[in-house]
Amino acid sequence: MSEGNGTFLGVSVFMASDSARRATDAINLHIHAHGHDAFGKWVAIRMSDGSSDGTLYDTRPDAIRHQLHESQSMYFRIPPYGQFITPAEAEAMLTYARSCYDAGRRVPDPQAPAPIQPLTAVAAPGRGARFALPYRGEWKR
Repeated sequence: MSEGNGTFLGVSVFMASDSARRATDAINLHIHAHGHDAFGKWVAIRMSDGSSDGTLYDTRPDAIRHQLHESQSMYFRIPPYGQFITPAEAEAMLTYARSCYDAGRRVPDPQAPAPIQPLTAVAAPGRGARFALPYRGEWKR
């Protein structure tokens, strides 16, 4: 699989954009500077260029509140146990955040509870059981 020249299946493993390298530097700088106090805190990364405002926030809402535009930044939680991130990981998270915002969505807050979808009791059609047509609210046999 690896060809020995820094490629894996024809794709360079060292390819990372400048914005991913800036994001990596910003996050790893907080880990170096604050040590264990940085774990679980949040960093705001601009999706346009990967830069940060240089502030470590206690909560994600604090990081969002201190940005000029919420949709122009992504918010990264510092991983525990002294794990530094790589430029490839930063590239992946920036690509994910950009694609979410381009699709009109937001990156979900990992601390927020997942939404619970409403359950509708629907039986299999053709078995003689009643089933609901949820778009009309009618019942059929």
